[in-house]
Amino acid sequence: MKKVLLILICCQMLLAGVVFAETNESVDIEKFQALGILWDTENDEYNLGDFITRGEFAILINKISAKGNLSGVNKTTDVYQSENENAGGFFDGVYDDETDVSKKVYDIDFYNAVCDAVSDKLMHVYDDGSFAPEKPVKFKEVSYALVKILGYNELAELEGGYPSGYEKIAFEIGLSDNVFVSGDSFITGTDMLRILENLIDTELMTPEFSDGTWRYAVRKDSNILEEKLGIHKLEGRITANEYTSLLGEEKAPVGSVIIDGITMYTGESGASFLLGYNVDVYYYEENDEYTIYWLEPDRSEALFI
Repeated sequence: MKKVLLILICCQMLLAGVVFAETNESVDIEKFQALGILWDTENDEYNLGDFITRGEFAILINKISAKGNLSGVNKTTDVYQSENENAGGFFDGVYDDETDVSKKVYDIDFYNAVCDAVSDKLMHVYDDGSFAPEKPVKFKEVSYALVKILGYNELAELEGGYPSGYEKIAFEIGLSDNVFVSGDSFITGTDMLRILENLIDTELMTPEFSDGTWRYAVRKDSNILEEKLGIHKLEGRITANEYTSLLGEEKAPVGSVIIDGITMYTGESGASFLLGYNVDVYYYEENDEYTIYWLEPDRSEALFI
């Protein structure tokens, strides 16, 4: 029995090495695709050296905010390429339905994403009323939108407002860790992946009413994935799959693994090949059933057998 178990484990280790023998960037792309918070591109091809456009960022923050496809929106925005670099009062602008962002040109998801980004005051239009979706998005614009989504906008306003206050708060909360741009610099795909990695681990700030006064406080262990998308994170060890178990417990049901005593459906995560590994797992819970969206093995420790 022990010999069979060791053979199974060795095979799984080899398979796990094949499954995860990719570059960090390609794994990051797959991770955020699985979590549902990656910008869209034509043909789903990602050149991470390219700059992220304002249109792509509008779609991304729409996903992060879990806005979804809001059909029937009657707000419209002119999105033609503007030569005017100055935002009119930052968010003020005139919307026009006769140009690039009309429903006739872009699909409804894109149309609604732009409308939501502008109406929620997460992105601006220019003096001439245009949104300019093909322009590269700037770091100061990214900082503004994400700091606001995370709930730190009141602090950012106290620090001087847009843009410097928001960039300062982005730095202080770790949102811009390992991102070496600022202000008017454009954001590459690699930069955005690093920002997203920081974003999902940043705790949220929310208003609290106490003693007749509203105050803002950081909520311990809160994050954007759980609050907006219902995706939970667990750090644990895979102790059983559908073939065998390491701790004398029953095998997991077909298509499942057991992580710290919790049975989880593996989906397309490859979790069955990581028996014995410590993992960070992102999962969804519904009706007391758990489904893995993504998991990352900890290869810094020896395999537990």
